Order: sequence, then structure tokens, then C-alpha cells
Amino acid sequence: MPSDETERDIVRDASLAFTVWPSYSEGDMPRWKRAAIWTGLACAAGLLLSGCFVRSLHPFLAISDAVFDPALVGTWQSQDENGKGKASITFTRAGETGYELEYRDPEVAKVSRYKVNLGVIGKNRCLDIAPLPEKDLDDHYVAAHSLWRLALKGDTLTLEQLDYDWLKALLTAQPGELDHEVVEGDIVLTASTEDLQRFILRHADDPKAFSARTPWKKK
Repeated sequence: MPSDETERDIVRDASLAFTVWPSYSEGDMPRWKRAAIWTGLACAAGLLLSGCFVRSLHPFLAISDAVFDPALVGTWQSQDENGKGKASITFTRAGETGYELEYRDPEVAKVSRYKVNLGVIGKNRCLDIAPLPEKDLDDHYVAAHSLWRLALKGDTLTLEQLDYDWLKALLTAQPGELDHEVVEGDIVLTASTEDLQRFILRHADDPKAFSARTPWKKK
């Protein structure tokens, strides 16, 4: 039986994965046989914003919710307070209504790729983002979804992530507000897509529900 340390090596990139410890009754699958949920955006480094982000087992947008906006296609450069940035994101069309997103940061050797759907929840234009499969991932990996609210005006794209600290505080105070699990201290949403959307509709006007805007300029 592998040691805990060996098993933790399965999750090779801590910024792209976290571990789920399923409960088994006596005589069932060994405790070390755990499933890893690899996430779309790095919690430690942050793909679009710094800080941890909200992970969901189910998408925030159903396939039937997805719409295509050609204005999103292209490469966007991150902007700091001086109007400069190093990271870039590139959207390309994938199918009739979907996108693929490629994230590049010259300070990080790895190029990250994601599948993206654009849709509307209430008054909010949103992106549902999940990682594309990688060859070295085994059958224990399941893609997790994250939600980003966006505004697109001319050559400026702004993105706001569903705020992790706000959500954690809310679910700690009101655990029945949305189905979730606490995995090694982190919130993992397990609610259905329909329940996720109802939750967003209830709280989207809360000024703390989404993080500060991050601007991107089209190249």
C-alpha cells in the first residue's frame, strides 16, 4: 500500500489539483485510494486573479445556456495599475457555442488550457471555466468548474471571480444555503447546475460576492 507521502505525489502540481478523501466502510476500497479533482485555475498562483477561487463539481452553465460572442475571440493582455501586464489569455472558438482558452505567463513555463462556456445568469454575463484533460492525468481526476462574471466593451475585457472568502464565510454561517463539502479545509461545491444558478441569482447583487475587477486589453 502506498504511503500518504507517495499518494500525495499523485497530485504533482499543487496549483492545479487538490485531493478528495472519500469515506469507505470497513472492507471497502482502501483509504489511500483517493480521487483527485484537478482545478481549472491555479489557487496558489491564480490564473486571472490572485487568491483561491471557488471550485464546483458541476458546471455553473448548462450546455443549453451557452452562447457564442465573436468579440471574445482573440488574445487579451493583462493590465496592472500602470497599464502593463505580462500574462495573456487567448480565446478560440470550439464548436458552435464553446471556447477554448489558453493562458500564458512568461514567468511560468507551463501553458494552461481550458474549456469555456459563455452564458447569462440573471443580469450577469458569466464564463464557466474548466481545465482540458492532460495526458498524464489518470482516471481519478475529474475537472472542476469555476465561475467568472465578465464585461466586454470595445478592446477591454474585465473579469470578476466568484469570491472564495465571501462564499466560505456565508456557507460557514449558513451551511444549508448551497450543497458543498469541506475538503481539507477548502470549500468544494456539489450542488447541481440549477441550484448553483439559483444561488447566484440570490446573491449576485451583494457587492462582496464577486472579487475586484481584473482588466485585460485586446492585442
